[in-house]
Amino acid sequence: MSGGRRLAAIALFTLAVLCGCAGSTGPDEGDGVVGEWVWSAGVERHYSLHLPPSYDESRPAPMLVALHGGGDTGAHFETSLDLDSIADLAGLITVYPDIDFASQPNDAPFIRTLVAHLKRGLAVDAGRVYVAGFSGGAELTHTLACEFADHLAGAASVSYPMTRKVAVNCEPARPLPVLFMHGTADAAAPWVGHEDVLLSIPTSVRTWAKLNDCVLDPTVEWLPDRADDSTRVWTETYSGCAGSVEVKLYGVQGGGHSWPGASGSFGGWSGAHSFDISASEEIVNFFLRYSAGGN
Repeated sequence: MSGGRRLAAIALFTLAVLCGCAGSTGPDEGDGVVGEWVWSAGVERHYSLHLPPSYDESRPAPMLVALHGGGDTGAHFETSLDLDSIADLAGLITVYPDIDFASQPNDAPFIRTLVAHLKRGLAVDAGRVYVAGFSGGAELTHTLACEFADHLAGAASVSYPMTRKVAVNCEPARPLPVLFMHGTADAAAPWVGHEDVLLSIPTSVRTWAKLNDCVLDPTVEWLPDRADDSTRVWTETYSGCAGSVEVKLYGVQGGGHSWPGASGSFGGWSGAHSFDISASEEIVNFFLRYSAGGN
């Protein structure tokens, strides 16, 4: 987060506290300066925050929580995605938590705490809060979509299917738009799933389509082959769902374990990296069609 925007965020949060707008905070509810840290389950958890140039405390803005993969940090993930520039055009707040994959049971409560904290401290549109994750962050995204759907307006999973454990126990409180992006040659999170741990991507997508009571006959479309990168992208869109939501897959033929279109590095790609689409752009466009009150 830039110095100017950090100072602006601190000033806005301080003003909210002084006027009572932010409400009371505690060790399990959220505390600290916006853009730095928050208490969750008695532990200090960190995150990066980006405010769009159009941010105005008098006009609540949509917010996207972006979850990094294993071995990464929120700050580095932010520089890798090219997401902020796209979010700026849409007036979208972006937040990048530091996920502690060694303590997974505490990560979902942390995200819930963080979202509540930012709603108190910033002008966040409570009906337009979205979550998108890459790799291990996408695994957490599925958990949040199942357990936190009544506080979310959309979820996106990049390079990770549903785990069998999450799928069996998934009971979202309401229909939720869900977007998948996955490469057929992903060696880290295989397209076909993994033994008794990971569902295949087709099964994961259909699981969300069934949870949303969609028509199980997707519309399939191949997208233009815009880059010489040994990949080709197609979409499968499940519509006719409850709540007028959609479930959509961007399949990347020949694609590896990556965030399509990103210019940064995630510590080494697994397989081909597609530039036929921008995952960040497609996710933002998909999300902004929906709010918690409908599309």
